[in-house]
Order: sequence, then structure tokens, then C-alpha cells
Amino acid sequence: MSKKSGKIIPIDGGPLNKGSPIYNAAADLNKTKQRRPSISITYLDVGRDYGLKGLVENDKRHRGERYILKEFDMFLEKVRKYDTIEDVMRVFAPRKKMKNADTESVRKMREIEKKYNIETANMVHIHCCGGGGGQMVLHGFVLHNCFEIVWIDTDHDKHKV
Repeated sequence: MSKKSGKIIPIDGGPLNKGSPIYNAAADLNKTKQRRPSISITYLDVGRDYGLKGLVENDKRHRGERYILKEFDMFLEKVRKYDTIEDVMRVFAPRKKMKNADTESVRKMREIEKKYNIETANMVHIHCCGGGGGQMVLHGFVLHNCFEIVWIDTDHDKHKV
């Protein structure tokens, strides 16, 4: 029991109410509200031209005509405005088909499933500008409420649809 307030403060991880001095409002909010969509690079193919190194190199190569890092940053800012990953996928979907059915994409998804022991969906791609526009494309998959980036394709040259 606290000497000042006379309240009992659970220290064993027991339930806390809003009157508790160590009440965690953020944790309570997460329980009541669905987690907002996020973008992750957990499964990014780092040993390729389509990883972070390629992102930076392409930004330097295109400097003056395009600012690739700024495009990527603006995409991340836009994603924060949506409530669900479904909204994100709908807004940034390509005009034609979303699913990557090529051999390399299918092989990469099987490799991720085996290496990380997770069940993944098919690889899809989204455009950073939204509405199926823009040169920068992100190839990846949805896991829970997160788009997991596998390849960052700054010039949409991986395999145009």
C-alpha cells in the first residue's frame, strides 16, 4: 500500500484501473482500438539491389531529377493516416494486378516461410504514390496489420506488369 495515497499498487502485472498511479493509457488504448497499419522491413532482402543499400544508391544516382528517399519518407507519412492495412493496400494498389505471380517472387516467399517459420500470403506490390502511380514500387506481403517489404524497387524495373 502506498503511504501517500493509501492505494494498493499491483506489482505482479495484475490489472490496473484508470485511478492507478502507474496506469498505462497507451496499453489500454491498444486493447480497445485496433493497431494502426504499419510498414516493416523485417523480411527485406538485404543482399540485393532492392534493399536499403540500393535505395540509397538510387537516390544518389537520381539526385536532381528525383529524390527517392523523400518519396519513401512521404509514403511512410501517408500510411500513418489510414486506420487499417486494407485501406493502405486499396489506396496504393497498382492499376492492373497486385499479385506477383512470377517465379522469383514465388520462390522468395517460400524461402521466407521456411527461414522464418511463418505462413505468408502471396507477394504483392504497391506504389508509393498511390492510385497505381509513381515509379517507386514496394514488393512484399501483409502479415497481421503490417505490410512487410521484401524488395524496394525504386524504378519499377523488377518486373513490370
